[in-house]
Amino acid sequence: MAQSTKEKLFQSFKSLVEEKPLGKITISDITERVGVNRHTFYYHFKDERDLMAWGIRQYLDRAREEALKCGMWIDSMDMTLEKTERERSFILALFHSHLKEQFCNIICDWSFDIFNRIVREKAKGQQIKEQDLQYIVKILTYGLAGIVMDWLEGGMMESHTKLCEQTRLLIGDQFEGVIQKFIK
Repeated sequence: MAQSTKEKLFQSFKSLVEEKPLGKITISDITERVGVNRHTFYYHFKDERDLMAWGIRQYLDRAREEALKCGMWIDSMDMTLEKTERERSFILALFHSHLKEQFCNIICDWSFDIFNRIVREKAKGQQIKEQDLQYIVKILTYGLAGIVMDWLEGGMMESHTKLCEQTRLLIGDQFEGVIQKFIK
């Protein structure tokens, strides 16, 4: 039940962001749409930042899990950016708001999770230093997160498909070549 209430609160927040500036949205606005009181909101979330972070993480986690079931990490990026394009006005409102820093941190965490999991899986059984694994993950994380943030900064004018094609060309789905360079 709590998950359902949290989801309803986030959907209310999302629809309000589509209607008015983020800075004008109150907790009362959010709760009135759901038909709950402010205490219910504060039972689940500390504030609007916490609500936004929860909703975006849910969104990215679902996209990542769907993609990992059906393919490679680049598929996760492709599916996530495609969904992001469909939510353009909401995502850009968050990105260009007082929540930008937290939003960007969530993107970095998502990117880190993807690469940390993949690089460590590919490096199993290899003689590679932990600090080298961490370095590979950092470079890939900052690269992907930076590309996504630049895309958002530019208003998502470039097709997500082009970004994914370029990323696939540069990095690909395989990391063995990168890992091999660090094996001692």
